Amino acid sequence: MGVNGCGNSLNPSLLPVTLHTRPVPALTGPVSVYMGETQVYSTDAGMNNYTWNVSAGGLVTAGGGSTDNTVTIQWISAGSQTVSVNYENPDQCTALAPSVLNISVNDLPLKPGTPAGDADMCINSPDTPYTTTGATGATSYIWAISPPEAGSISGSGSTGTVNWSDAWYGMATITVTGHNGSGDGPASDPLTVIIRRLPDTGTLYHLPLN
Repeated sequence: MGVNGCGNSLNPSLLPVTLHTRPVPALTGPVSVYMGETQVYSTDAGMNNYTWNVSAGGLVTAGGGSTDNTVTIQWISAGSQTVSVNYENPDQCTALAPSVLNISVNDLPLKPGTPAGDADMCINSPDTPYTTTGATGATSYIWAISPPEAGSISGSGSTGTVNWSDAWYGMATITVTGHNGSGDGPASDPLTVIIRRLPDTGTLYHLPLN
C-alpha cells in the first residue's frame, strides 16, 4: 500500500501467490531378494527430472534415467542395499527428501545337514525316504545319488525319495544341495548307503522216503 502527500492509497496492491504441495514419490518393488536376481522398481509416471540412486550392491541394467519412472536392478552383493528416487512434479516442485526402499539381498543357501535315513538296503527297495535339516536361505533342494545306476532319487523339499535299482548292489552315496534365486549353495556331506543283493534261493530237491 503506497503513501503520498494525500495519505494512504485507497486501493492497496495485491500480489496473488499460489502455494503448491511438494510431492512424496511412491516407490515400489521387492525388498527381499537373492543375490544375482534382477528386479524392477517403479515410481509415479508423468513427472520430470527423475533422480534415481542405487547403492553399490546393485547394478542398473535398464531405466533409471531422468525421464524414466522405472529402474531395473541386478543385485550383485548380499546384505543391506537401497534404491531411492526423487522427481519434479508438473508444478515444478520436488520432494523435500527422496523416497527410499531398504533392500535385503540374501546370499546363497547354507550347507544342508547330512541326509538321514536307512543306510543298509536291499536291491529293488522302492520309495525309501531320506531327510535333511533345512539349509538356511534355501527355497528348494536338489537331491543326488551316486553312482546313478544305484537307483533313482526325487524330491525338491527337505525329503528325498529313492527307488533302489533291482540290478545294482554295492555302496552308494546320497547328497543334497540347497537352491534359491541366487543359485546353488554347497552340497551336504554324503550319506553312504550299502545296497545288498538278495540271497540265492538255490534249488530244492525231493528225496525218497525210503
